[in-house]
Amino acid sequence: MRSPRSDRGQNRDVEPPRFQTEPIAIEEREIAATAAGLDALHGALDRLWHCGETRTPAFPDQRWRFEFTTAVVEIVANIVRHAYPVEAENTARTARLTFALLADRVEAILTDRGVALSGDLADLTPEPPADVLEESGRGLAIARSLLDELTYERRPDGTNRWRLMKRFAP
Repeated sequence: MRSPRSDRGQNRDVEPPRFQTEPIAIEEREIAATAAGLDALHGALDRLWHCGETRTPAFPDQRWRFEFTTAVVEIVANIVRHAYPVEAENTARTARLTFALLADRVEAILTDRGVALSGDLADLTPEPPADVLEESGRGLAIARSLLDELTYERRPDGTNRWRLMKRFAP
């Protein structure tokens, strides 16, 4: 975990996220965009939750944290599965995760250089499939239902950028 002011100015391929207010803490991680990379995101969130417990009065409970974590995992799983399809074996399969703890919310900025999302995010987050045992097709709907905001943009430099935000108070 680093303070919000440290690590600024490092040379990175992707422009660091900017937040409207100064974060209390930031946790950043570059992970392999593979199933194994999901473990690293859990560690980063565990450190953020610990920081929240020690630095933020009335930090949300375990259920709230589970909901945010679930939404993040769903989006990262979509990055793994769709931004880097099997046919793209020779590409660098990485994603950058930035988690920010702010006074009233937590935000995640997830970036990758994989294939762009096809279609509009609003059109791709319908109700989950009628078949509750269906293995895929519900991740974006689940994430959207657990967050206050979910946005996606394809940037001119070819970067996919997801922003997830959940406020502390309902």
